[in-house]
Amino acid sequence: MTRLEQFFSCLGSADLEGAGRMIEADAEFVAVRPDRDARLPLYGTFRGAGGLAEFCRGLASAFETQAFEIGDVVETGSLAYASGRFHHVVRATGLPFASDFAVRLRYRGGLITHYQFYEDTARLETAFGLAGREGAQ
Repeated sequence: MTRLEQFFSCLGSADLEGAGRMIEADAEFVAVRPDRDARLPLYGTFRGAGGLAEFCRGLASAFETQAFEIGDVVETGSLAYASGRFHHVVRATGLPFASDFAVRLRYRGGLITHYQFYEDTARLETAFGLAGREGAQ
């Protein structure tokens, strides 16, 4: 199992302590877009173990996960990429949100320093009921 897969395994089992041991103290987590958006709590940049916990709380409160599958993983000593697919139900709207995803992790000394997740933002905004509203990005 790669470090990336181990990290996702910790997140999937709500083992934030285990995930926290895999990151640098100032690790940066970019959730789809670097800037925060009050309408979409999953957008933004989060830092360190506290930021990771905040991000995970946001995921749990926003989504009821139906499926999360990692497909391809490529990992070197300092970099990892993965792709896959997920399906969630947005708790606030009851609408489905399914998307392919890609994720990139950077490592230093075996620890995660940077994490960035990419998904279909148009589908996310539609599932949150924001599509077509003024200000939706």
